[in-house]
Amino acid sequence: MLAEDGVTEINDQHPDEFAQARALLEKIIEGKKKMRKRMAALSFTEKIKILEQLRDRERAIAAAGLRRRPTKDAGAKKPEGESDHFSNERGTL
Repeated sequence: MLAEDGVTEINDQHPDEFAQARALLEKIIEGKKKMRKRMAALSFTEKIKILEQLRDRERAIAAAGLRRRPTKDAGAKKPEGESDHFSNERGTL
């Protein structure tokens, strides 16, 4: 039987693959929950240090030219060096 989203058909045709994918997804979700709890327990200063490391990594990637080119669907192109990540309204933390 085919459900509206096709899940039933996939489950019926490939039960082992579906079970493996489901187990992997559950493992990923559990890992995310643990990471959120761990991050929530950090002090503000520790969180800022992590953000600074991520910003430095982002800048290194941008400088190395390792970013993917935006697709037509990605919207307006950001000016070079500007990112949606780790910035506030003024563009800095």
